Amino acid sequence: FKIGNAGGATPRNGTNQLRIVWRDGNPGDANVDLEILNLGAGEGLFEASSASSPRGTESKLYLFSYSVPPGENRDYRLRFNNGAAGGATPLVQIYRVSGFGAFDDSETAYTIVHPGLCDGTIAVGAWTQRDTWTNYIGEVWTCCDLVLGAFAEFSSRGPRVDGRRKPELLAPGASHVSLRDSTFSTLATRFIDNDGFGLDGSGPADYYTLEGTSQAAPTAAAAAALVLEAGPGLSPSGVRHALQSTAANAAAPDDDVGHGLIDVLAAIQNLPAPGTDIDGDHRVAPEDCDDDDPTVWATPGEVTGVRFVGPAHLEWDEPAEPGAVRVGYDTVRSADPADFVSAATCVETDGDDRMSVDGDEPGPGDALYYLVLARNDCAAGRGSAGNGSDGGPRAARSCP
Repeated sequence: FKIGNAGGATPRNGTNQLRIVWRDGNPGDANVDLEILNLGAGEGLFEASSASSPRGTESKLYLFSYSVPPGENRDYRLRFNNGAAGGATPLVQIYRVSGFGAFDDSETAYTIVHPGLCDGTIAVGAWTQRDTWTNYIGEVWTCCDLVLGAFAEFSSRGPRVDGRRKPELLAPGASHVSLRDSTFSTLATRFIDNDGFGLDGSGPADYYTLEGTSQAAPTAAAAAALVLEAGPGLSPSGVRHALQSTAANAAAPDDDVGHGLIDVLAAIQNLPAPGTDIDGDHRVAPEDCDDDDPTVWATPGEVTGVRFVGPAHLEWDEPAEPGAVRVGYDTVRSADPADFVSAATCVETDGDDRMSVDGDEPGPGDALYYLVLARNDCAAGRGSAGNGSDGGPRAARSCP
């Protein structure tokens, strides 16, 4: 970890927040520690907090106080210590949450941070829709070696440490023209004239161009608002599904772009038209459910092609007959292949992407069994657990 002060005339003093996050199959044991091997006089490293997540990942936050003399650059040597007596080798990531300095040879994966990491959020990456602009006095500027019509290189990439795919979507975020806040947006090179005529500085310049996922996220929020306007009864998962299923990379999502660039027109056009009775039960879209009739959309077909793509990392294909416009999935784990009720644990609830990651892994000589349950947004739509090896219907616990 490098902190520079080669051109400074006074010591550079400060405090960094450094966070480590890891997953090793033993959540809650707080077994990994951070150490800085070459602290100088007056410098220190202190653990501020420790936590674990329902996903089986763990984290610690450290306060790193540094003091770099004038004319020097300091390279701090960091080391992780694993205090566990056994278990899986942890995947550990470290982030500078605040402060000054940079890591050498930092990787581009695992770089999405809070709050984009949260289960219920839609993490949005940036797409480059413009790489040049003309400012309010007619000067043409180009930014940041951006590639027009492509994923912006500065945008963070997934996955999460537990393997869950992030980001979910891309939205235009570079170079983005929006309203100018005169107290913040102060670079005249980026001032944009109101009407684009008479670019001599005489007219109002109330717009500004900027790059960032901070620009992409509100663009995606606006797209979600348009989808919700077109389908006012949609649930949050319904809006999410509408955007993801029609995005540019929906057929092959990955950890760089997620489902790809949003297409809000396609998302709206693929919604069931308001007033449409999809299944003939005299109720209409978008929530075309009949709570009094448990046979309406109550049993989506079974998911297909369930497969492991890594330790405790499952992926699957959609059911052949989803039974609804929107389908979510519950993943249930059991140590007993014949009991997915009393012996079962809910690994993931109502995820609408076709993957799930379990924070636990079986010990030596043990086995864990998984069941993926398709469900829909109707009250009766918990879905079917399918048939067991004996050919009879399988029971499964209901996840929250």
